[in-house]
Parts: sequence; C-alpha cells; structure tokens
Amino acid sequence: MEWGKRYASIAAVNGRRYSLPSLLLALVLLALLPVLFGMAELDAAAAAQPLEMGAVLIGVVLLVPVCAPELDSGVRETADARRTPAVGVCLVRALLGAAAAAALLAALVGWMGQNGCQVSALHWFDAFAGALFLGGLGMLALALAKNQVVGYMVPLLYYSVSLVSKKGLLGLPSLLAMSRGGPSGAPILAAAGVGAVALALLARSRWKAGR
Repeated sequence: MEWGKRYASIAAVNGRRYSLPSLLLALVLLALLPVLFGMAELDAAAAAQPLEMGAVLIGVVLLVPVCAPELDSGVRETADARRTPAVGVCLVRALLGAAAAAALLAALVGWMGQNGCQVSALHWFDAFAGALFLGGLGMLALALAKNQVVGYMVPLLYYSVSLVSKKGLLGLPSLLAMSRGGPSGAPILAAAGVGAVALALLARSRWKAGR
C-alpha cells in the first residue's frame, strides 16, 4: 500500500538523520555501566540496580528528541505543509526510539546473564518500562513547553528524586522497585509511558506553524 511505503521511507530517513545520533549516545551510556557498576555474578536484586539506576536513562536519550526538530519554526512550517502528517512522522521516530531501547536493553540483560547474573525477562521488562516512562515524560514536557532543555530536565529531575525517595512518585511505582527487593511496577510504568507519548503527540499536533 502507498501509505505503508511512505511511512517505511520516513522510517529509513529519520532513522539515519535523527535516530542514529541518539542511538550512538545510548550505546555510550550503556558502555559506561560496567565501569560504574559491578555487573558479574549478581543476584536478582543486585542485577536490577544497573538496569534501574543507569540503563533506564537511554529512554531519555532516545525519546526526548522525537519532536525536537520541529521546534525550529522553519522546519515546523515545512513539516506541517507536507502530505504526511507531522505527528505521523513523530510517531515513527518514537517507535524507532522505543524499538532501539528494547533491543539495547535485551542485549544488555543477555550479556549480564552470560556474566553469571541472575536476570530474567522481568529484568528486561522492568528496565524497558522505566526507560519508556522517562522518555515519554520528557517527550511530553518538551511538547508542552516547546523547549528541549525542559524536555530533558523534567525526566532527569524525576529520576533524581526517585533515587532518594523510598516510594514512587505521582502515585506510580518506584523506578527502583526491584533493586530494593520489591515487586516490579513495570506494567504500570509502561502504561504511563505509552500514555505520556500519546499525550506528547497530541500536544505536538496543536503546535502552530511558524510559532
């Protein structure tokens, strides 16, 4: 179908132009984790620490920039004038970012398993849900404020407060639930992340060309 080919082309172009720099930065972040954390022969709770305290940040790296190119009024005016809806382009970028986060986290968890850590699919889902939530929160902040700095500050502030808080914030499960020996709040965090992304796209649809 024509729309399928069009969106496949959009994914290819945006994957190279916008997603690749974020992907490289995410790889650098993950490469630093073995330096910051011991990542061999860990039990289940200890193995969750580098995932919940470090790896989740790739969600911020990969998802916050999704709508950033259109912050420039000239780019936004051009994007809004095209036949393909600009929000559709942002959705493609968000899906690329989420897929990249899922793949990178799966590779990291697999590598930890090879190093003797007691990890499971729940560790992957827990880390992915946290990454999706933080990234979606940043996307929403950027879309509402129309400011990329705000888009990064809001999820990083949430993350920083979560490190010192014994409970979850905003009525949500803690980002560090498994690290602290509790049950994972991954399903709720993942749902909140999807909701934040959807709201961010809605807010982006209300941007006016040239403003």
